[in-house]
Amino acid sequence: MNATSEKQEHHDPVQMFTNRLQKNIKHLRRWLNRENIHCYRIYDADIPEYAFAIDVYHGKKHWIHVQEYAAPKHINEDKALTRQQATLSVIKELMEIPDEQLFFKVRRQQKGQAQYEKLADNKI
Repeated sequence: MNATSEKQEHHDPVQMFTNRLQKNIKHLRRWLNRENIHCYRIYDADIPEYAFAIDVYHGKKHWIHVQEYAAPKHINEDKALTRQQATLSVIKELMEIPDEQLFFKVRRQQKGQAQYEKLADNKI
């Protein structure tokens, strides 16, 4: 690998996210095993461009819950979607899980009436 490709890899946002996630997983591994912890967060928007919270749940299988903090309105939607898809792909690869063991949602700021929606008319 030459100096140019090393520099490009270092500044590649997907690679930066991948490296951070690998580092977090490695850093937590001994502590999780020692303390017998089965539910934990491996990433919480450490890199501003990757505004995700990633939680892991261990049982008979590994389950991953990914929450994306919605991108600001000034961010291009196509760019945000591309980043989202790359992020989910990296998570599945690093955690070695199939699609059905990954749950994803987008968290959006709610205002006004949208924040307090009525769930039912019946009184308890």
